[in-house]
Amino acid sequence: RSTGGEYYQSRWVRMNNLTIATPQTWQAGEQVTVADGTDSLPMMLSAVGDFNSYSPPVGAFDVVALFDQEPRPLNIAASRMDHYRLWVKRMEHILPPGTPFLVTAVSRMTHGSAGAFDIDVSMPGVMETRQAGPSLLVVRFDRPVTGFGGLDASDVTVSSGSVTGLAVNDGELSVTLSGVANAANLTISFPGIISVANGAAATQSLCFGVLRGDVTGDRQVSSLDLIGVRARLGRPVTAANFRYDVRADGAIGSLDLIVVRTNLGRTLSTACP
Repeated sequence: RSTGGEYYQSRWVRMNNLTIATPQTWQAGEQVTVADGTDSLPMMLSAVGDFNSYSPPVGAFDVVALFDQEPRPLNIAASRMDHYRLWVKRMEHILPPGTPFLVTAVSRMTHGSAGAFDIDVSMPGVMETRQAGPSLLVVRFDRPVTGFGGLDASDVTVSSGSVTGLAVNDGELSVTLSGVANAANLTISFPGIISVANGAAATQSLCFGVLRGDVTGDRQVSSLDLIGVRARLGRPVTAANFRYDVRADGAIGSLDLIVVRTNLGRTLSTACP
């Protein structure tokens, strides 16, 4: 269908200016009812979410959630035309009204003449493994953003290294970085990034690992990484193998082996929360 519940089912959606309809149990695995002044809808709090560590929102809020369809309790014979609900994953997806929501973020690097390749660092457990990375993050919000009082490097904070440049294009924020620590998690926050429409500040943080030379992505630099690079020596750099071009110079060669060998034994055992 092009409209209605079936169109949105299983999609990420944002619903604005909701309130909790009546006092209900705020707990992972529970379902509450939310309303926007016109209608109401069940909202499922994910059983593996972090809701038990927080109090329910007071007053109006926005939510980013999956649009789901399942009766509670589960009844296979129940009508498939009803029982729509919001399925929210984590507390960070419940936002103050008008807050920009971080949709995705990539670490982008140009590999010589092979072109630019992105690593999606908004996915759980993902790491930047290239020698000079991360040097450019491209962060996409769900609405146009700007900097508070004008765009300034202090609008974005990092747990290591420094922000050397910012640029914004509608809802896309480009963050240039230098000096990011190796074999550590990098956390990026956006205290000065606000919605163009209403000035609401972004509340989310971004966190991913940095472990240079870990081309296999197993959170340690070992002989397996050397074997992986050696097996691809001389091959053209493509979207399928760019991680093995550790130096990001557009060629998989002996210099990439040297980078991996230099980092042998380094690990990143703790993933971002």
